Amino acid sequence: MTSVAVPVLWDSLARTGDAAAEILSTADAKTHLRIDGPDEDVYVAALVKAARMAIEEWTSRATTNQTWVMTLDAFPDEDEIRLPRPPLSSVTTLQYVDGAGATQTWSSANYTVVTRDTPGRIRLAYGVTWPATREQPDAVTITYVAGYGAAASSVPAPLVHAARLVLGDLYGLREAGIVGTVHAANPAVDALLAPYIVRMH
Repeated sequence: MTSVAVPVLWDSLARTGDAAAEILSTADAKTHLRIDGPDEDVYVAALVKAARMAIEEWTSRATTNQTWVMTLDAFPDEDEIRLPRPPLSSVTTLQYVDGAGATQTWSSANYTVVTRDTPGRIRLAYGVTWPATREQPDAVTITYVAGYGAAASSVPAPLVHAARLVLGDLYGLREAGIVGTVHAANPAVDALLAPYIVRMH
C-alpha cells in the first residue's frame, strides 16, 4: 500500500457509528502487557480503544467498519467525490437539498462507488451530471461505511501491531510526563504506520 495525496474538500466530517470491533481484544492486550488477572480489565479495554483511535488519527484511516458522514456546500465541478478515512466499504446514502429546500436521496443508479482506490470515490455514472442544489451550507450529505471489515482479523497486521506498541506506551506512561525527562517517539510505530498514512488536502 502507498500513500496517496489527493485534493479533497469537505465542510464537515463526523464519525456517527463507532468501530464494529476493537482491533485488539482485552486478552490480547493483557498478553502484550504481561498482565495476569482481571483487576485492570476495564482500564486495559479503555487503553485498547485509545490506541486504536490513535492509529486511525495517525494514518487518517478507518480500521474495523465504522459509519462516517461528510457534508459539502455543493457538488464539485469534477465528476467524482473522494471520501476520507479509507478504505471505503460502501456508501449508505447520498442526499442533497434541492432548489425548493427539500432533502432528496439520490438514486445509486446515478453513480458508481469505487472501493478499490485510496481514498475511495463516488463517480458519476456515464452521461449523468450532479443535481442542482440550494445555495446553503451542508447542501450535500454523504453517509458511508469505512473500514477493512467488521472483524479485527480483517485489519492489516502492521496496524494491529502498531496498536499494541501504542498500548504499551500508554500503559507504561500513565501521566503526562516527568519533569526533567524526554520521551522519544517510537520508531517501530513510525515504520509500521508509514505505508498506511493517507494525506488528504
